[in-house]
Amino acid sequence: MNIKSSNPKYYSSLNTVRNFIIILVFVSALLAVLHYYLADLKFGGVYWFNLDKERNLPTWFSGMLFFFVGCAALAALYWEKKNNEIHNLLFRIPQLWLGVALIGFAMSLDEMTILHENLFWKDIRQVSSNLHGSMIYVTQWQVLYAPVIVFTFGYFAVFFTNRFGASRRAIVSAFAGITVWMIALLLEGTRQTFKNAGSELYSLQTLVEEFFEMFGAILLLYSIINYTIDIAFDLNDSRKENLSRATKLLSKKGVFALGIILIVLTLSGTIIYNFAEEQFVQDAPIPKLFQKVLNK
Repeated sequence: MNIKSSNPKYYSSLNTVRNFIIILVFVSALLAVLHYYLADLKFGGVYWFNLDKERNLPTWFSGMLFFFVGCAALAALYWEKKNNEIHNLLFRIPQLWLGVALIGFAMSLDEMTILHENLFWKDIRQVSSNLHGSMIYVTQWQVLYAPVIVFTFGYFAVFFTNRFGASRRAIVSAFAGITVWMIALLLEGTRQTFKNAGSELYSLQTLVEEFFEMFGAILLLYSIINYTIDIAFDLNDSRKENLSRATKLLSKKGVFALGIILIVLTLSGTIIYNFAEEQFVQDAPIPKLFQKVLNK
């Protein structure tokens, strides 16, 4: 039985956050539309609306979203520690929120500095070219950061399953965000296929991929904020009971969620490799950065 909260701050906070999220989604959609119509517009040496370029409005907005995720995680940490002082250590290892915050801040910094595309860009392509010819058609930063990607999704799956049992809105939006992110990763991994298929199809693929990346971050942000509001202003008996059941970080539900994540990531990796293999068989054009490395 759901009992409505008597705290007016609870509902006002929910409404404020809902409006804020709507604005973020609107801006994301607007950037996608601007990319569709103005991707080739260049001013001051910058493609300001092109989602496939860096150091422009979409990049800064995306970096801001990840920064918000990191800040939201710190807010959740604060309220868990505060409630632990009152409710006798109700929340298990609140410091684990620091991991979520670190991931958010690191992704924000990466968006601003293009670190993932520049770090070991030459070395990883030399290694990939020696593994198999088809590997040159795989998005190389995904090859380099594959362990980090698996760890990040696994961390989110286990930790959010443990925490968000006390907030239905939070767990639904969190796993919706994770799903959207995995679709974006799949599109990113097969981007060379779209690029070789023509500029129009590649532009559309970029639009969907980048929008999903931003939308996934918004959903994750929404989940963390919802959870924080629930434990800050509506920590009722039902939520306490759900939290008290999460005595183990890796519960059966957590193991199930982790298993699903690993299966989906494995399937995505297989699909990406099959697309790359098809490009190799067709002797498709080699990516420009590989041409520089291989001197072709």
